[in-house]
Amino acid sequence: MQKKEKQSKLEFIALMASLMSLVALSIDALLPAIKQIGNSINIQQDSTDSQLLITMIFLGLGFGQLISGPISDRSINFRSNF
Repeated sequence: MQKKEKQSKLEFIALMASLMSLVALSIDALLPAIKQIGNSINIQQDSTDSQLLITMIFLGLGFGQLISGPISDRSINFRSNF
């Protein structure tokens, strides 16, 4: 029983680390392209409106977890073919 608890703690730590690294990876991918994304949605280059893209990424990641979290926690029984 203790081995299973230790394994579940390690799985939880790995899951949280991967979620945090996903946020950092998305921001790192967005920063070099802010000017090009701003040009494509007709935002002036000198405007601070292009910085709203970073805010929208954070909001999207936050609300995405709020929506998908309860869905993934539901107890759904699937029949397996294995």
